[in-house]
Amino acid sequence: MFDGSTAIFEKLKRPNTAQVIAAVGDKILIQEEKQPQMDKTIPSIPGGRFNENEEPLDVIKRELLEKTGYVLNDWVFWNETSPVLKIDWFVYTFIARNCTWKQKPELDSGEKIVRFFNLEN
Repeated sequence: MFDGSTAIFEKLKRPNTAQVIAAVGDKILIQEEKQPQMDKTIPSIPGGRFNENEEPLDVIKRELLEKTGYVLNDWVFWNETSPVLKIDWFVYTFIARNCTWKQKPELDSGEKIVRFFNLEN
């Protein structure tokens, strides 16, 4: 401590996550999702937790494809933050333009995307 004394501070650790603000043409994909532990749906952007030895860009490529069926073609890294002081956790945010459709989404068993929003609705 500043006065020379000592103290113990607890800190949680969780897997890092990455998310992407994804544009398809002039529309931004914003999803409304529900998960088992949630009472109601919440708006969010595609993203998720890192798998072992995964890099942030690999996470957003995988998560965007799994959650939306889109792939990113033109991206920039935007931000890295540690949003909660007492949790060892980093969130990486990318911006992706010109995303293109590839396949039907493949959600995890604990995920449910209720609907997608765009700038027009």
